[in-house]
Amino acid sequence: MAHFSIQWDKCRGTTCALCWTQAPQFFALAENGKATVHHQPHAADEAAVRAVAGQCPVGAIVEFDDAVTTTGQVGPADPPTTPPPE
Repeated sequence: MAHFSIQWDKCRGTTCALCWTQAPQFFALAENGKATVHHQPHAADEAAVRAVAGQCPVGAIVEFDDAVTTTGQVGPADPPTTPPPE
């Protein structure tokens, strides 16, 4: 099963808003003004999330084969980490 995460160092956040407006069931605006994955898709929804990821103008949405992410995003499927300094 695929898992998705946001690379906050690439995300344009509120100046873009593509992901959470196109797929609000999976993406949301985090407190830091960047996108976050608030719900990982089930297998049936992975293609839809991949389509949104493919539209991201900066390639900030990344796909992993497991739930381990190292992008600095903290979300329900991500281990607690410290966001990168801005």
